[in-house]
Amino acid sequence: VNMTITAWIFPNSFGETDSGRIFDKRQGSNGKNFFLCGTVTSFCTSTNINRLRFDQQYSTDQGVWFSAANSIKTGVWQHVVVIFSASAADPSPKFYIDGSVSATTEWLNPSGSSTSDAGNIATIGGNSGTTATFDGQIDELTVWNRTLSAAEILNLYKRGALRLNLSVRS
Repeated sequence: VNMTITAWIFPNSFGETDSGRIFDKRQGSNGKNFFLCGTVTSFCTSTNINRLRFDQQYSTDQGVWFSAANSIKTGVWQHVVVIFSASAADPSPKFYIDGSVSATTEWLNPSGSSTSDAGNIATIGGNSGTTATFDGQIDELTVWNRTLSAAEILNLYKRGALRLNLSVRS
């Protein structure tokens, strides 16, 4: 499965339990989620705060990855992207923030085959249990069934930044 999730976010905080969901399509041991990590919680260790987190369930062990340290800020619009290919030899996702690639840290190495989330409910700004809510605004969330190129991501960022009257890095 190849996919890209893109969104504009304006977090007021890191959300409920400091793990506000941007996108969640996980139920039980199947699926994936994309969310914020604020302070230290069961979802975010002391070295994994103020970042994005992406999880993908696998048949044996899930994969868990983080964007660069302190890459997410509250009180400002940011364009966030995660690209993922479950079938790749190295399934580590790539994170982009405001059009630029962010370092990726693997926290848990996946094993087995990725699980299907075809029957799961996709939720924006929370999870299917109506917890882990996002505190702020989410705009233009899109789930693509392919991996976008760096040029396509930069173009999406620039288009949105101009619409929001943000200064754009060249």
